[in-house]
Amino acid sequence: KDFTIMVADREFKVHKLFFAIRSKTFAELIKKNPKAKELRLEDIPVEVFECILSYMYSDELPETQNMLELFKTAGILKISGLMNITSDFLLTTIANEKDLEVLYKILCLANKYDYEMLKLKAFAHIKKHFPHKNLKVELASQPEKLKTLIDTKLLIEKQLEGLEI
Repeated sequence: KDFTIMVADREFKVHKLFFAIRSKTFAELIKKNPKAKELRLEDIPVEVFECILSYMYSDELPETQNMLELFKTAGILKISGLMNITSDFLLTTIANEKDLEVLYKILCLANKYDYEMLKLKAFAHIKKHFPHKNLKVELASQPEKLKTLIDTKLLIEKQLEGLEI
């Protein structure tokens, strides 16, 4: 192992060439600085990176509760196979998701990494929270406009809860 990846306060020894083959982001970084011996990854939870390591070396994904963060990190690191796996998982579990903010996060990440099916499915479930509104599918590609609508709905619901007490 000829390369060190620092995540939080942990060091992970990896094979530089192997990571460059599996991740477009690592390939770009190594191409820019071929003599580099280490890389610090900011804002990635250690447990998420451990899942990435497992996937990189075995093509298997350990059980995790943080699939959304794993999808995001796979997008940042441009690991297409892992993005496909996590996207498929999110597609199968999204139907049970009731939290409007989580659905919005999924929609935003699907937009950012251009996963159309995931974006449309997240949007379809967001629409269920607005049964009396005819939300156009174009909003799925405009998360900033949708965010205003969601924030307003959540604020109104919070104020109504306060009135019921």
